[in-house]
Amino acid sequence: MHNSIRKRLTLAFIGVAVCPLLLVGAILAWQSFTAQERQALYLQRHVVQHVTAQVTAFFQELENELGIVSQAEGLHGLNRDQQRVLLSQLLAYQGVFDELVLLDDRGQEQLFLSRLGLPPSALKNRSRAEEFAIPKTTGRAYYSPMRFDQVTREPLMTISVPALDARTGLLGGVLVSVVRVKKIWDMMAEVQVEPGQSVFITDSGGASVAHRNPSVVLRGTRFDAPGQDGINPGLTGARVVLAAGTVSLGGQAFHVVAEQVLSRPLPKP
Repeated sequence: MHNSIRKRLTLAFIGVAVCPLLLVGAILAWQSFTAQERQALYLQRHVVQHVTAQVTAFFQELENELGIVSQAEGLHGLNRDQQRVLLSQLLAYQGVFDELVLLDDRGQEQLFLSRLGLPPSALKNRSRAEEFAIPKTTGRAYYSPMRFDQVTREPLMTISVPALDARTGLLGGVLVSVVRVKKIWDMMAEVQVEPGQSVFITDSGGASVAHRNPSVVLRGTRFDAPGQDGINPGLTGARVVLAAGTVSLGGQAFHVVAEQVLSRPLPKP
């Protein structure tokens, strides 16, 4: 009888002493996990901001180059041979442009240059195409949705800008370009990442357009960015600490996503 009471008292004492310790340990572990999650999320947001700024600057530079050629150089005041020379120089610019097409103020193609050197069989009218109508009516650059080359699977985008007549200041036409977005892959490869960390870009439809591993884009990987940063399913489906940002280009939006797997030690700040 006494032994039974003593045993119960001992167990009660152990319970009273140990349970609070277990509770405190659980609370401390949760606080530590939450702190690490906040730290990892901060780092992902920093990467997103860095890449977003780089991508925005890349496209802004391309738009500026097109604007300089179409306006500052007085493109429509030149004869056809001079226009061809000027656009050929731009076509060679950093290997970014695949095509350059000069339209008149009615949307009719006047000059067509391709990196492949294969001109179309006949110049066509683009008066109803957005790449002509939007610059003409708004005076602003047009950015198309992303599309993918059917053979190489490389992402391509159309950018067009209004070309003003240097003599009158009125719209003389539109300069249309097809841009190789693959150049961004080199930028992504230079981004410093920690073990278990990844960064990539998708278009508004979820198609991957840039990744440190090009095969992710070439095999058509898709990812829908979550509504808020935090612990979410990542590109492979595993739960990760994830942050996302948006690059806005004209009427288009692209998502920059950075993620850190949970199974690896979180990097130090």
